[in-house]
Amino acid sequence: MFNREKNDMTTETTLPYDSSKFKAPSFSGKQRTSRIGKPALLTIVNTPKCGKRVAISPKVLEHFGALTTVQVAIGEDGVALGERLPENDARFTLKTLANKSVIYSAPLVDSLTYSFELDFSGRSSISFGECSLMETEDGEPVAFFPIKAQQPASLPLSVQSEDTFDEGQLS
Repeated sequence: MFNREKNDMTTETTLPYDSSKFKAPSFSGKQRTSRIGKPALLTIVNTPKCGKRVAISPKVLEHFGALTTVQVAIGEDGVALGERLPENDARFTLKTLANKSVIYSAPLVDSLTYSFELDFSGRSSISFGECSLMETEDGEPVAFFPIKAQQPASLPLSVQSEDTFDEGQLS
């Protein structure tokens, strides 16, 4: 039993389990399978009831130090994220949710959804497991998440160097 005063489960009295009082759910064999692939480095959540947000893996953000805000730019081939991006005044606050940093911004999610024609039919989120580390001309680190674009966007990003990594290489 749960003891509210101790905020703990008590083990003083163990009750017998009577299987005749329980029944397995009729849908037990119909569990939805998840898509298994690379670990998510960037996740876009787009739901009418639970909100719109962009979650970023701590494995990506550890290359930037302790960030409280980021800038995001949409390019033809994907999304760039950094502390200071050239020709970009838009700044987003990072909040912590579970083990990820999250940008709560419906306009950003709408822009990403439109720019890359992301289809959220039958799903609440889309995750991306690839990321390239780049550097601006001023030496600022940039994380680039490739997204196959069907509709080009108009914010190119100039870079000096590029290092590609995935979740396994970030450890």
